[in-house]
Amino acid sequence: MKFPNIGLLLLLSGFAAILSACSGGAAPVYIEGDERVSVAAAVDPLAANIVDAIAAADYTAFTKDFDAAMQKALTQEKFDQITGIYGKLGKADSIDLVNVEDKDTYYGVNYKVVYPAQSVNMLLVVAKDVTDQVTGLWFK
Repeated sequence: MKFPNIGLLLLLSGFAAILSACSGGAAPVYIEGDERVSVAAAVDPLAANIVDAIAAADYTAFTKDFDAAMQKALTQEKFDQITGIYGKLGKADSIDLVNVEDKDTYYGVNYKVVYPAQSVNMLLVVAKDVTDQVTGLWFK
């Protein structure tokens, strides 16, 4: 199995530290009701685009919904590492919303991405005031 390089790990660790700081160590607060439906409606297409772009190894499509900081941080080289890990899983059978977390000024939107051979958890982070741009991305 090929593992991502140190730069990608540092980037992901940095984003994780930011999210951890925002959460204050408290139990996650999950968004429900109309707000959850609204967030899902905005973020589901972003999640689908990311998963499809990885399967197609299409960097331009992968980054099209990222904010400026994410576009700068996730270079073609880092994308190639991601596709090396997740692209070999093929086309996803489904992308299922698990939950929406309240992260202060952000939403953490968790998905279960089901591939023919395995499932992967994906977290997208979007600002509450700009839900059409991805500010964070993790695979677990």
